[in-house]
Amino acid sequence: ATVAWLTNDEKAWIDAKLAHEAALIGEPKSHNVLASLVNRKVLLLAATGILLIGVTTTVVLSAPLMLIALTGLDAQHVGYIVGVGGIIGAIAMLLAGDYADRHGDRFLNAFWLTIVMAVALLTLAIAPSPLIVIAAYLTFAATAFTIAMPVASGWGEILHLSELAVGSAAINSVCGIGSFLM
Repeated sequence: ATVAWLTNDEKAWIDAKLAHEAALIGEPKSHNVLASLVNRKVLLLAATGILLIGVTTTVVLSAPLMLIALTGLDAQHVGYIVGVGGIIGAIAMLLAGDYADRHGDRFLNAFWLTIVMAVALLTLAIAPSPLIVIAAYLTFAATAFTIAMPVASGWGEILHLSELAVGSAAINSVCGIGSFLM
């Protein structure tokens, strides 16, 4: 409302958009730390995060040993594959973020990326050849960290503005503890 680099029309549009989004979400009953830990929306987002981070961390940390066992390659070549997977993952994250921003449905995008990641993990488990294992791993790498981005950036679409900070902290805390236990 006070910045000089926006026109009055732009400021009015932003105010209207924020008011509309807040009305859709509704007022929270309470927005303290304990209330966030029993908030159904926060718990569902935290459960999603636990599963996502737990699976991702487990596969990422075991990827070199898994790839050596499944492909028969030496550590140096597996290192190259893991490195390429990181580059592909970074590019996929940028592309998916741009796509989600333009199309606006972050959770639908995360859903489809999760399906692709699940197929990649299933393929890793039953792959008949080293080339298929490598392709499945690179597909996993493209989706693994990409999924968390639209999910976390979509929290503001689900949680009321007044509960977003505490809710985000609760989600991150539960996710961290849960994925550590996994």
